Amino acid sequence: MRNREAGASVKKYNAAFFPFECNQNKYIDLMKKMYAACGVEIKPFCGLKNLKNIDFIILNWYESAGRKDMLKRSVMLFLFFVKKKKIVWTMHNKHPHDTAFPFLSRLFMRVIEMFSYKIIIHSRESLKFIKYIKKAVYIPHPCYINAYGPRAAPEALDGKRLKLLFVGQIRRYKNIEILISAFNSLNLENAVLTVCGMAAPEYALETGLLINGNKNIQTRFEFIKDEEMPGLIANHHILVFPYDLRSSLNSGSIILSFSYKRTVIAPLNGTLADMNNKDLFFSYEYKNERDHEEKLKNKILEIYTRYKDNYNELLCLGECCHNEVLRNNGMDVLVKEASRIFHSS
Repeated sequence: MRNREAGASVKKYNAAFFPFECNQNKYIDLMKKMYAACGVEIKPFCGLKNLKNIDFIILNWYESAGRKDMLKRSVMLFLFFVKKKKIVWTMHNKHPHDTAFPFLSRLFMRVIEMFSYKIIIHSRESLKFIKYIKKAVYIPHPCYINAYGPRAAPEALDGKRLKLLFVGQIRRYKNIEILISAFNSLNLENAVLTVCGMAAPEYALETGLLINGNKNIQTRFEFIKDEEMPGLIANHHILVFPYDLRSSLNSGSIILSFSYKRTVIAPLNGTLADMNNKDLFFSYEYKNERDHEEKLKNKILEIYTRYKDNYNELLCLGECCHNEVLRNNGMDVLVKEASRIFHSS
């Protein structure tokens, strides 16, 4: 077994990978690296073309499709199955974010499950939403330590002013409206909220209007370059991700924060539920949008009050979060678990 884990005398496989690239984050790059370490040569996904030398078809976010594409993709999955190609599907969410057809999306996910050889899950909570549980393989979400470059030293943290950050693609399911409304209503003198990320022009305008001239809220509605990410995270005490739990299961943004030594405020999703020490972050549960805003306000106020003597004390929690993902979400752990997909007896 040791030789297998070390990569010696292991059978090589070819896999078609979807999507082959993603410029929004480093997840796809890290997963391709993991599969390569398992002895799998990754090739671009070409549908039904060039299947002759393909052993596995690895799918991410394949369920994110319109009604017509769901039907086409269902037929394609059936043909993959008939041609005896082993489908490995990663279940990222309960259903696609912002879908106009949640019922159809969930139904299509059942179709994907049915034809899949293995289903990768990144949180144990995902098991609650899978029908074919025996197909599930738990692989922790990859950490992002040094994925965007080395950790930066903070340049503007004096400990007297709490600095909160949301960073990532700005979409409705991420509840930026709730975050801004909560922060506005608290009216904290020594707190700053920064919101960074790409947003559709109309949504950026809508979000900007909600700020209502609050000088303690800063926005940057544009794509954050990889090389800027470490410095941006380093110059804030804590990151905030008020995601919608109706669709969200996992959060790469939370893993990113931990990887760069920052703790988070967020609803208790699958990613946080898997953490051994729940005292390292600030999570909450909610019933509806109104309750969500109230719970988020309470968490921000709790932090603002508890650490008012020195907000830099929050960085100690970030160090501990970093150690957690270093231990539990590193590439060696991922490869060990993923190897069971390809080299199980």
